[in-house]
Amino acid sequence: MLYNILEMKFLQGRKVRDVAMRLAMSEADLYRKQRVAIEMVAQAIAEMEREAAARA
Repeated sequence: MLYNILEMKFLQGRKVRDVAMRLAMSEADLYRKQRVAIEMVAQAIAEMEREAAARA
């Protein structure tokens, strides 16, 4: 579900209300889950950067 939120919101450019309706959740819940999803992406990127730096 977290991937779906990011895909619809940022890749497809859908509005928060539309994404929330499509995923059957409140806008507040969508914002909370979006924050978690963005944090997870940021952690994954940071880990990839650490691994790349360790190989260099």
